[in-house]
Amino acid sequence: MIFRLVFSFILLTLLVGCGRTKQEKVTDSGNNILEPEIKNGFKDVVSGEPFKYKEFLITIDASYETSLYNLYRGREKLFSSTIVRLRFENTSKTKILETPGWYGEGSLEDEHQNKFKTISLEGWQFYEDWQIPDIGIRVNPLTTTSRSLHFQSIPKTSKMFILTLPLEGQVIRCKGNLKSFYNN
Repeated sequence: MIFRLVFSFILLTLLVGCGRTKQEKVTDSGNNILEPEIKNGFKDVVSGEPFKYKEFLITIDASYETSLYNLYRGREKLFSSTIVRLRFENTSKTKILETPGWYGEGSLEDEHQNKFKTISLEGWQFYEDWQIPDIGIRVNPLTTTSRSLHFQSIPKTSKMFILTLPLEGQVIRCKGNLKSFYNN
């Protein structure tokens, strides 16, 4: 009887422990990290959840139309865009890594198949680092930095976004719910 209970407990533990998908890993902090799964030529990632690229953990989020007050050719001006925030965490203890440099790359659309073009930011200077476009910057070991991509404004009637970005001969596709980074 005791042998049967112990055997059942071990079998149940093995079944529950093996329930993770092959793409999912758990970090030391307990967070799930996804290895992007390739479907129909795309590596699908989820908005707000980090995915692994080289020794980076990259997190992608997008906002509705956001108004930013920054410097344009030396004068303070207001402009609006849909912002895709990119968070790059260099997990290497020794290597300096470079971000992909996605400024002007990729495409953005909503759930209604409306497409939004990238916005030229020539002449703009930003007050906050996360607003700066990802033009490819070096990230020191064990350091986290944020950058952005700016697109034409998505209307408030849209609830979701689909972002596609090139990544070393492949295409990352990120789907998620739009957020409000600021109260507009």
